Amino acid sequence: MSSRNYLGYAFLSAALLIGVMACDSSGNSFTLDYSIAEDNLISIEGINPDTTESGFYIYFVKEGEGLFELTARDNILLHYTIRVKDDDRIIESSYVNGSTQPFQFSVAADFGESRGSGFLEGMIGMKEGEQRVLIIPPDDDLEVSFFVDTVIVDYELDSILY
Repeated sequence: MSSRNYLGYAFLSAALLIGVMACDSSGNSFTLDYSIAEDNLISIEGINPDTTESGFYIYFVKEGEGLFELTARDNILLHYTIRVKDDDRIIESSYVNGSTQPFQFSVAADFGESRGSGFLEGMIGMKEGEQRVLIIPPDDDLEVSFFVDTVIVDYELDSILY
């Protein structure tokens, strides 16, 4: 057997193995587990919201520490969870599939553009350790919000890297 055929069979075997491993016991492939996210939702009970420039409700839950405030150009480590307001269904989280590590990304490049300016607006000005909750309504033209339902976003800023 030629080395080319061998590589082809190895690739096919690896792809099949990954596909089988991705299936859970119910046969659903690529199921996302948000159980840790559910345990880390931020409570806003008893906190009065402020309103952002765009008219979103923002809850300042825990004050952060440090000299620096998050800006749109920063690279950060952040825990976040996005859930639909009507039914608390989690649609995205840094706590996916058992992870307790915060996500690292560039604020404007990774979050502002992909989820709309409302998502970014909720983070600007945070300090390390700060917790906020933002309520983002849907937007017909999708300039302010990436979402089609009203969502609740929990933020906890771990670190501002640079």
